[in-house]
Amino acid sequence: MKLIIDTDIGSDIDDALAIAYAVRSGYDIPLITTVHGKPELRAKAAKKLVDLLGVDIPIAIGEAQPLKQKHIFWYGYECAGLLEETESVDMRGVSGQGVEALIETIRENAGNIAIAAIGPLTNIARAFQKAPDLPRKLAGLYMIGSATLRNDEFIQTYRAHNFKVDPEAVDIVFSSKVSKTLITTSVAKQLPIARAEMMALGINGPVGNLLARGTDAWLTQSMYTDIYLYDPLVVAHHTFSDLTEKVQYLDTSITTHLRGDFKKLFFDTVGDENHGH
Repeated sequence: MKLIIDTDIGSDIDDALAIAYAVRSGYDIPLITTVHGKPELRAKAAKKLVDLLGVDIPIAIGEAQPLKQKHIFWYGYECAGLLEETESVDMRGVSGQGVEALIETIRENAGNIAIAAIGPLTNIARAFQKAPDLPRKLAGLYMIGSATLRNDEFIQTYRAHNFKVDPEAVDIVFSSKVSKTLITTSVAKQLPIARAEMMALGINGPVGNLLARGTDAWLTQSMYTDIYLYDPLVVAHHTFSDLTEKVQYLDTSITTHLRGDFKKLFFDTVGDENHGH
């Protein structure tokens, strides 16, 4: 099964960690799309990373603006540690047609392709609007977001970053007829990694150096003490659906608890230069 990665790489280090995990896991990734704020800058960071990973994955620049919201959420230090300010990156294989690339790639692989949505859902909502047949061609949609338990029922909310920056896109995606897995931020927060732990856990070589710099920059700028494996956990559900316990509501599975040692699986995979190849 193929996997599209739709990402806002650069706003947090976990997107870069997720892409590295997907590539090192040997996933068949026909497309990476970038979204929100400055998606062309995000595409540059994604291209640098996949080049260092030694793979050729088409990258498409997606939507910069939310569907209706006027505010662009921008930290001001996106891609710090991943890109130098004036760094030149070979952008061959990068297109400016993110939504169109999503539509085309899904149609070409109908029934044999899923999406890991690790950024705001703007690109996916736009694609579903332009091509109403698209949800039925997807085998699954994995995303990071938020839900709350109320009277023994889980209700999707807009608290998580990727949901609150474009809530209209969330509504479109959740009303679509596609099998959805919502990895909640509360479950992913069970996977904290401190700065020293990240630097000491054996990710080596150029990829490891880049991820370490990106992690260090993110923690320094954000003033957080830990990173969380939000997006790698989303990507991992493509092949390890039993990583979490879930409840089912209509066509959406919502995570409730973490199972097993995903942190070990993540570092064993990403830290191996030859894993998956």
